[in-house]
Amino acid sequence: MQQAPDFLALVELLHNQFPSLSFSMYSGYARPELDGGFYWCRAQLRRAEKQAVWRTLQTHLDFAVLGRYVASRPSILPLRTSTNQTLTLFSKRYCEEDFEQQGFEIQIDAGGLVQVTGFPVAGLPIP
Repeated sequence: MQQAPDFLALVELLHNQFPSLSFSMYSGYARPELDGGFYWCRAQLRRAEKQAVWRTLQTHLDFAVLGRYVASRPSILPLRTSTNQTLTLFSKRYCEEDFEQQGFEIQIDAGGLVQVTGFPVAGLPIP
């Protein structure tokens, strides 16, 4: 949301050129903060302007994961890395059942370099 007006312009441009694209976003802000325009933005927008940008952006999003990451509250829920985060559906393109539980992959190369991709959940044993 730091670049909300530019992000909105990009989404609108892509949506107009490729209407079948699906759009989503992650934000550390909770829904009430976004709805109220209580987010930091590089552009010097007034609160009402930030609210308008968020309202318009929602019309182009299929879903968003909202809320700050809290390491002490790990989650295995789809797309959410902490239990306080919410998956908000803005369109009818998806339903919650379309998203799978968190997964991750660990790769170790011959030189010992370890790469972890996905969403490992702290405290859970690795299968």
